Amino acid sequence: MSNQYHGKKLYKYMNAGQAIYEVRGNKIYKCINLFHPIYEIKDNAIYPYMDLVQAEFEIRENKIYQYNDMYQPIYEIR
Repeated sequence: MSNQYHGKKLYKYMNAGQAIYEVRGNKIYKCINLFHPIYEIKDNAIYPYMDLVQAEFEIRENKIYQYNDMYQPIYEIR
């Protein structure tokens, strides 16, 4: 399955500064260390890498929210 977010970067919400994370395939890496993935994307949820038990974040309309808290986005994908 092709990941729709591949090649995109994650920024703090409402902040035009530097990207914090980068998506490659279905894995999320810190921009300063592209060798070790931090998170993994599955079904619009973001899990800790290699631990698909409890999601930490949820993706909705290119915004990332803390899982089960849909009021204030934390990151945005561009």
